[in-house]
Amino acid sequence: MSLSHSLPASLPTSLTDPAWAEVLASAPPESLRALLTWAIQAYARQAMAVESGESSQGSMPPPVLADQVSATEALILINALLEAVHLNLFEVGMWQHIGRFAVSEDA
Repeated sequence: MSLSHSLPASLPTSLTDPAWAEVLASAPPESLRALLTWAIQAYARQAMAVESGESSQGSMPPPVLADQVSATEALILINALLEAVHLNLFEVGMWQHIGRFAVSEDA
């Protein structure tokens, strides 16, 4: 999976950084989907390695900086992710209660 849209050479610390203005305004949805897919898979793999003790990292940092992502922005993405993978909040609650990182067949 590759991004068809060119990204700035270095990642800005905030989406309000002028380096992102043009990229965000013209990024095709397919490029955003590819970037999100990669980021989600990378974060999940690291979190599972930490949880299983395969990583010496200790604990995972939060996936985003709270002062740079609003609750509305987080909920928009959470809702879209749940719909995309056909989950509902009940299933998320059960997963949190029973076992967070049990290996699934499709992982």
